[in-house]
Amino acid sequence: MGPLFYWNQNKNNVLIERSKRDQTVILYEQAVYKSFKEVEDILFSIQQYKEEIEIRKMHVEAAINAPELSLQRYDKKLPVIWNS
Repeated sequence: MGPLFYWNQNKNNVLIERSKRDQTVILYEQAVYKSFKEVEDILFSIQQYKEEIEIRKMHVEAAINAPELSLQRYDKKLPVIWNS
């Protein structure tokens, strides 16, 4: 007959433990979502860096070719192009 005397207390303990479990699940899900977001942000940053590297490579290539192109234009007596 012991458990019958503590029925409400046991019932409340079950509700408390379920609530703790639900809170733990929510915290776990939030941690997982946060981790996915961090990975997504890092992957995006990596892609941005790769694109920036390609653009800088093109700038370097243009700078390397600039003197030769200038000489060709000079030899052909083409007009000077000024960037402003």
